[in-house]
Amino acid sequence: MTSGRSNWWYCCSGCANKLAPFSGLFKELLSHRTPESRLLLIRGNCGLTNVNFQGKESINQVPTCVTPAQFQDESWMAQTNLTNIHCSNCDTHVGWKIINELSNHPIVRPGQYILRIDSENEIIYWERPRPR
Repeated sequence: MTSGRSNWWYCCSGCANKLAPFSGLFKELLSHRTPESRLLLIRGNCGLTNVNFQGKESINQVPTCVTPAQFQDESWMAQTNLTNIHCSNCDTHVGWKIINELSNHPIVRPGQYILRIDSENEIIYWERPRPR
């Protein structure tokens, strides 16, 4: 039996629904860490699951609501357009999808996700491998 991190998931703080595999973490955005939460930059092709855009739209569709935003990552400022993502089970706001990036940031790319994880109640779910 293995305990590799391939079975660990970041989960919704509202209902513990699996959202992104632990292996999908690209970088923690340390400039935005607070006592209440932290922001995690997640790879766009990581297998994010159980999320919808605002209004229950599939995350594979073009979002109807896009918001300009900027955030700082260490010494870099990123100008982006984001859309909210929500848990498909309980509709808790869990983060954002980066629609486009306007400032040639070296790390932030369109199609990536930013998950907001509650620091005091961070849920990482580990599913035991099934016996053979």
